[in-house]
Amino acid sequence: MPPAATAERVLHLKPARVHLALDPKSFDEAKGEMRILWHNEGFLFRQYVPKGEWDVEVVLVRLSFEKSAIRSTRLDGGLPILHEHGFGSGMKNVLLGRTSGWQLEGAAPRRQAVATVRFTKRDDSDVKGVLTDIKDGILGGVSAGLTLHKLVPTSEAVDGIVVYEAVDWEPFEISFVASPRDPNAQSLSQTDDSAPCTVLRLSSDSPAP
Repeated sequence: MPPAATAERVLHLKPARVHLALDPKSFDEAKGEMRILWHNEGFLFRQYVPKGEWDVEVVLVRLSFEKSAIRSTRLDGGLPILHEHGFGSGMKNVLLGRTSGWQLEGAAPRRQAVATVRFTKRDDSDVKGVLTDIKDGILGGVSAGLTLHKLVPTSEAVDGIVVYEAVDWEPFEISFVASPRDPNAQSLSQTDDSAPCTVLRLSSDSPAP
């Protein structure tokens, strides 16, 4: 059971981007579709959280897989599928397709978030090259872009790093990637893509006013 949080702040956090391995065997070339696993329940990822005016801390985040925690409007409508999150891809159009369905499979605490990807059929040499790399296992990862709306501290810590649970979160895109990307290493971005997130803290962790 999580400890009682006694302090609450609204902070602006960069999007989380969570990387998982891709199984190229699930690519159905004839249908132009692929079934992907884009998150595992219980998976921990790092997130930088502002602490005070100038300081930040690294926390570990676990997504709640309760349906009430997932803002699924974008998922239900179909998430865009991109190449390398659109960062330095070199492609004129990084849109590879859209998800055409999603679901949670398995039983808690080992549920899996899966989706069916429908690839674009446009006649584009860049897209054909990416699809070949996916089929051949060159692009070996799936990375989900997530907006965190509310983090709650748990009683857990890993190597001294506090574990938070995201009890309100929203996926906004899925990318095929060659390697994981640090979600906070975006100093060259010309836009501020941070979003407000309510972060609950224990009184002992609250920054001084």
